[in-house]
Amino acid sequence: MQTLLIIVLALVLLLVAAALLLLRRLEALGARLAPLSRLADVDARVAALAGQVERREFSVALQAKLTELAESQARLAAAVAGLQEGLAAAPSARAALPDGDLLGIVREHLVAQGFAGVCLLTDAGQLAGRSGRVAFEARRDGVLHKGHTQLQDGEIVDDTIRAAWATFP
Repeated sequence: MQTLLIIVLALVLLLVAAALLLLRRLEALGARLAPLSRLADVDARVAALAGQVERREFSVALQAKLTELAESQARLAAAVAGLQEGLAAAPSARAALPDGDLLGIVREHLVAQGFAGVCLLTDAGQLAGRSGRVAFEARRDGVLHKGHTQLQDGEIVDDTIRAAWATFP
């Protein structure tokens, strides 16, 4: 019986020694894994950085588009300024036109309003002192229109235009 007791006691000592060895190994493994615990929130940090990169790329693209729009606006402003200078010079150039070209001014005015097939019913001789009333017929969108344009000092000051079908009750 003593031998049996010695064997059981040896087994218990062996089990305690194995348990202590396992505990030390677990502590060593825990110490080695401790730095890895900082990696737990790496996914969240990577996602945040990816979001920042996307916003930056969007910002860069947006900045490029804004620059392109600003350059287009500058070109447009320069073109408008050129047109305004041209329009400012136009009345003085028209004033130098002979009376026969007053009808050309009326024709251009009607074409600019979308009329085609303009037929002026007033002769240039009927315009006294670069002023008067010019009667016309013209078509817009296939509809015949009749009316008159009032000139004063070579400039158009008024239009009266009606569709031909509107003149009959």
